[in-house]
Amino acid sequence: MPPKHPYGVTAHTLDFEAKVDELAKLVRNFVEHKSGFGEEHVKSRTLQNILKQFDIDHLGWLDHNEFAKTLDYMNIQSTADERVALFERYDMDGNGKLTFKEMADNVFGVAGCPFGNPEARAVVKKVVDKMKARYGDTGVRGFTKGFSTMDRDRSGSISKEELFNGLQRYGVQVTLADVDVLVKHFDRHGDGQVDLTDFLRALRGHMKTKRKELVAQAYKILDRNGDQTVTLGELSQAFSADQHPAVLKGQKTVEEVMRDFAASWDKSGDGVITWEEFLDYYHDLSANIENDQYFELM
Repeated sequence: MPPKHPYGVTAHTLDFEAKVDELAKLVRNFVEHKSGFGEEHVKSRTLQNILKQFDIDHLGWLDHNEFAKTLDYMNIQSTADERVALFERYDMDGNGKLTFKEMADNVFGVAGCPFGNPEARAVVKKVVDKMKARYGDTGVRGFTKGFSTMDRDRSGSISKEELFNGLQRYGVQVTLADVDVLVKHFDRHGDGQVDLTDFLRALRGHMKTKRKELVAQAYKILDRNGDQTVTLGELSQAFSADQHPAVLKGQKTVEEVMRDFAASWDKSGDGVITWEEFLDYYHDLSANIENDQYFELM
């Protein structure tokens, strides 16, 4: 089953993000004292050991409830919304599973965490606002697709020049200083390259908890045997292609129509829709839909 998210998350304002910044600072302060103010990698290991204590089911990662208990142990007072936001800040792949190393390395700068930096957030917001002003509700999704094609060698990263030129090509006017900020905070490997996955995820923003729960419910309906994959056979049980115009005209078989239908979710093209692929599709849609009721209709 996809991980569940127990709280409803309010709209994130600059003030709200500042509160989450303060929570992150309190976590750092607590661990610094516990580690005896050691080197960053020592602090990271100390935090990992603390997180492991609250991995109740010994799966190697924390869910939202386990994370909340960790903050309680640190005596860090916060609202439910703030805790969810802090969790999602360090849940870099957005899968609802916070691994010990994933959080610890980001908290102490062993790995970059652009979502936790006000400077990076400000430039990302500037880019997103300009995209939406120019392209409307479909801006973010179309932009992320276009940028993905720039990674021609499939390395998962693009250069500073490619990023700047790509933004200009899509009519998003930013300064070289803005691009320098993005490179600084989205360069995972210190080679001057922007990590494309992190950057595109930042553009999309976090999906509201309520929306993730709706997506999880839809996936559960399709995943008939509960193995966290949806095959074309399972998809055919939920949707019939028998009366599709292309089938009736003899232009395509039922299986071909179902493959076309599944292609929006099935990024790997292997005929199997994983939970991650399914969530990723709706994450893109969510970035462009402000109204929750309209999202439910999707």
